[in-house]
Amino acid sequence: ARMTTRQTISLLSLMATTSAIAAGMAVSHSTARSSVAVESGHIASLTERVAFLVSEVEKTPDKDDKEAIVRKAAAIRLLGSLRQTNAIDVLVNQLAFLDTNTGSYPAGAALVGMGEIVVSNALERAVRADPQKDYRLIDGLGYVLFEVLGYQRFDALMQANRERMSKMTFQNLCARV
Repeated sequence: ARMTTRQTISLLSLMATTSAIAAGMAVSHSTARSSVAVESGHIASLTERVAFLVSEVEKTPDKDDKEAIVRKAAAIRLLGSLRQTNAIDVLVNQLAFLDTNTGSYPAGAALVGMGEIVVSNALERAVRADPQKDYRLIDGLGYVLFEVLGYQRFDALMQANRERMSKMTFQNLCARV
């Protein structure tokens, strides 16, 4: 079977990245980002692709390892783009992960991009959160819920669930309104 031009370019990119890593060379951020995309793109089964991306997302890179941070951020974005409900909790667990290369929190954007399928999981996680320990998580969940629902629907959801959460959690979720 002949490979398409896109497949050939992807394969060459993967080979170059692998060779550079093996030689101990620094790899550009775009190469690290594209290597995750290429690797996951070669996995035919959606279930196996999600499992691969989850394994990349759950890695804890050293704060000085820029390539590992880029790779993790790329995996988070790709995982969100698949819009699989079984990835929601994994992404919620990564809300506090800061991509220090871009200054962004990719899990929040990934969850917002998934849309309304995240609302139930995000709300339940907020209800269970400990406001003393999980401040960043609650802030991230508030951002996701507000961005997905918009002001009126977010406010209605918060009012309907106010009694299910601590006063501090409610206040933290609603801080951006």
